[in-house]
Amino acid sequence: MAHFRNYIEINTDFPKGLNILHGSNGQGKTNLLESISMLTTGRSAKAANDRETVGWSAINEPIPYTRIQAKVVDDPSLTNIELILQINQLQNAQKDGLVSYENDLLKTGRLQKALKLNGVRQKKINGAAIIKVVSTGPEEVTLLSGAPSERRRFLDETSIQTNPQFLDINQKYQKVISQRNALLRRMREEQGSRTTEIDAWEEEIVNLGSHILSNRYQLLRSMKEQLNQSYKYLSAESGDFNLVYIDSTGSSENSSQQNIRENFKKSLENNWGKDLAISTTSVGPHRDDFRTFLDKNDIGIFGSRGQQRVVSIALFLAEAKYIKDQTNKNPILLFDDPLSELDNLHRERFLEFGISIGEQIFLTTAEPKLIPEKNRKESTHYIVDQGIISTSNKTP
Repeated sequence: MAHFRNYIEINTDFPKGLNILHGSNGQGKTNLLESISMLTTGRSAKAANDRETVGWSAINEPIPYTRIQAKVVDDPSLTNIELILQINQLQNAQKDGLVSYENDLLKTGRLQKALKLNGVRQKKINGAAIIKVVSTGPEEVTLLSGAPSERRRFLDETSIQTNPQFLDINQKYQKVISQRNALLRRMREEQGSRTTEIDAWEEEIVNLGSHILSNRYQLLRSMKEQLNQSYKYLSAESGDFNLVYIDSTGSSENSSQQNIRENFKKSLENNWGKDLAISTTSVGPHRDDFRTFLDKNDIGIFGSRGQQRVVSIALFLAEAKYIKDQTNKNPILLFDDPLSELDNLHRERFLEFGISIGEQIFLTTAEPKLIPEKNRKESTHYIVDQGIISTSNKTP
């Protein structure tokens, strides 16, 4: 890895099993997990814009870049996966002298991304076919109580790793939603009447959106079973979970594919006046949500902070189990400081369950003593200090 956030350049091998990254806060532990995740999704889950991941050290290069590269061993195959982010100076900015300081280039230049598999550049920035990743951290408790967009992203990232067609369908859907919104805006400004062009966009929205909805319903049905299992193991308590999808088009988990299409089409028709007034498509999977209920109580609303924390971890473990079952591949688990808000029992059970699922586990902590002694002895330890990773021969 080179020029990624505070890392100038590192080259490290990580074995299977539990890899513990410890060090003071702000040294780069979370950055390492972020880089591994980006190999799968092609984008950062932490940054508002991927250019933020290009480290300041990159400015010393002729063309600033960051590179994340890994050799993925999946017996008997070996795949070299490489993600490159490059920032090019805009021609007009260079000509007009708008980039007066070198560091401004990282903020104003044009970002280009490329994914290579075994040296061959790919058409799509998606490494999910090679690396399956599940990541969670202290902030993930907001998955239950935060904005609906966080829960939609959770569903989409899981689907991308289990459904080879999902990324392409979702990207096309987002594009046609943008096209319809632009057309709505133009029609409102020009006070024009409905045209065949809007009909064409809506037909495509229904075709693509119904696939996304069907996929989400199937995903939540499966994950409900996994969540009950992971929560019971994690907390030593049984509970009756229900993952309820809130569909803005009026369908439900019992709706057939045909009914989903019909409901979607009717919903667009019913909201035509509203959408035209606000120049926005107000219904569809891009506006939906799901809620997590335990014993008929919405955990995101009525759960305590501690309960939300345990349930959110159980949900990510359920995601890992779902990915494993769907793809027959053990995912890499990225756990960013997951133990600080758990008691000893939950720490032990969390790691036991994670180790049973994950091919490789990366766990960060500023306090290694929080990790159960048995797991500390059976893991590989690394010290992260100011963007430098070194192996620790001593068990903390």
